[in-house]
Amino acid sequence: MGIVVTLANVGWSLSGYPAWRRFKRHSRQPESHQLDILRRLLSDNRDTEYGQKYDFDQITDHREYWTRVPLVRYDDIKDHILKMARGESGVLTHTTINLLEPSGGSSGGVKYIPYTSPLSAEFRAGIQSWIFNLFTRKPSLLAGSAYWSISPVNEIPQIPGATIPIGFNADSEYLSPLARRVMDQVLCVPAVVSTIKHINAFRYVTLFYLLSARNLRLISVWNPTFLSLLLEALKDNWDDLLEDLEKGRIRHQVQSPAHILESLNSTLRPNPKRALELRRLGPEEPGLIWPDLRLISCWMDGAAGHFAKKVQADSFPHVSFQGKGLLATEGILSFPLIGKLGAVLSIDSHFYEFLPLDQHGEEVETDPRMAHQLEKGKQYTVVITTGGGLYRYRLDDIVEVTDTYNALPCFRFISKTDQFSDRFGEKLSEGFVHDCLTALFQQFTLDPAFYLIAPQEENGQTHYTLYVETQGFEPKTLKALEEALDASLRRNFHYDYSRKLGQLAQLKVTRIGAGSAARYLKICHERGQKLGDIKPSTLNPHPGWETHFEVLG
Repeated sequence: MGIVVTLANVGWSLSGYPAWRRFKRHSRQPESHQLDILRRLLSDNRDTEYGQKYDFDQITDHREYWTRVPLVRYDDIKDHILKMARGESGVLTHTTINLLEPSGGSSGGVKYIPYTSPLSAEFRAGIQSWIFNLFTRKPSLLAGSAYWSISPVNEIPQIPGATIPIGFNADSEYLSPLARRVMDQVLCVPAVVSTIKHINAFRYVTLFYLLSARNLRLISVWNPTFLSLLLEALKDNWDDLLEDLEKGRIRHQVQSPAHILESLNSTLRPNPKRALELRRLGPEEPGLIWPDLRLISCWMDGAAGHFAKKVQADSFPHVSFQGKGLLATEGILSFPLIGKLGAVLSIDSHFYEFLPLDQHGEEVETDPRMAHQLEKGKQYTVVITTGGGLYRYRLDDIVEVTDTYNALPCFRFISKTDQFSDRFGEKLSEGFVHDCLTALFQQFTLDPAFYLIAPQEENGQTHYTLYVETQGFEPKTLKALEEALDASLRRNFHYDYSRKLGQLAQLKVTRIGAGSAARYLKICHERGQKLGDIKPSTLNPHPGWETHFEVLG
């Protein structure tokens, strides 16, 4: 079995070489290549409803494109997408829509993003280059299996009258059919596990297969708390899991559809040797459970950074962590490179524009920048034009240039532009709040398991509350943190002004009980987000979180 996995990994890696070779060539001449992509997309879609409205056939360069075609968000093109969902062709793109992928944030409704064959190829251009770089620079990954994020299936919101399929679930859907066949030999958790909707059952079955995979080399998830919650479930179910592993079956009393378990059980064999090994180790040190694990890929920027470092320190101190690039439902911006700070622009994927931000995070009213014009240390918001029918589409991501690769910028994710709270004009942004908390946690030597700031309405007044799950929190520390955080937030002129006017009362710090991260994920999951895709967040604009957490006295 080992040689089969190694050959599959080698084949998968080598399949990315053509994409890597194109990437390296175009990384030296990004301007001309980006303009070629723009011209092709405009030419291909000039006869669409959208192309005719904005005279794609008369646009000769990027500056004219910026002048003629407006910047948009999802709501601006929602009606066009709904028309395509109900069977109209040639609306945004001349290409057949293969499916609509639902996407939704914790503060917004569902978005339906059209997926076409050209868009899938654009995603693969970045992913294949990443895989080739990863395996060639870390060849030890070739010799073992991998776990790629699988999220339990949500109830997918439907569109009345839709004739197009809605939704895919596994990360492997971003890959080519050949790559997916290869991954069937590499992945240690079968894709069918994603059809188990009950969260505890999903985690149990996932852990069964992970424990079976002694030669696990790579874990790729999005949210690091997805992994930490799996490890908590490992401790809770340890004895049952080892009994099932020893007997070669997954117990039917787990809340899962019987036909799924019967199908899985038909392929299993008793593994008493692995069960005995695990009994001797115990569940407390996951790094010993998977001795060959070499890399964990997850979000490490923004609010996710705290949780990624905590998972590494607590559970995998000897395993390398690699941050994800920026991959949204709508498109891919970047992918990580070994040895580079940040993730490099996926130059072969889409046409990119970058809107400069000033020191306060406000967009500067000047022309957009192209990739070769970006400056190290400066922050920008991202705009993409894709083969999926999105033109000058705001991703609403704020990124900072951290490094370069040939003539390309590398980025770190800062926050979403729509991650802000503004009840009375205080204009608190995710990035600003995150920086304040990071400094104060270091000052107070706190390492919280979970934290979130949100407005709270109490006794006819509104104030912000920091909900924090941490150990050893003395009352005097809580009071000092309240005062220090409120003072730190008041460095924001707008927050300070709202405090002076009495629109906002002084911030409070509230201790919350264990399991708060799971509760947060549960709420986001119930709002339609895939469990594995929920981004850690420092700031939420909606009140009422005290009803979701266990508030401690």
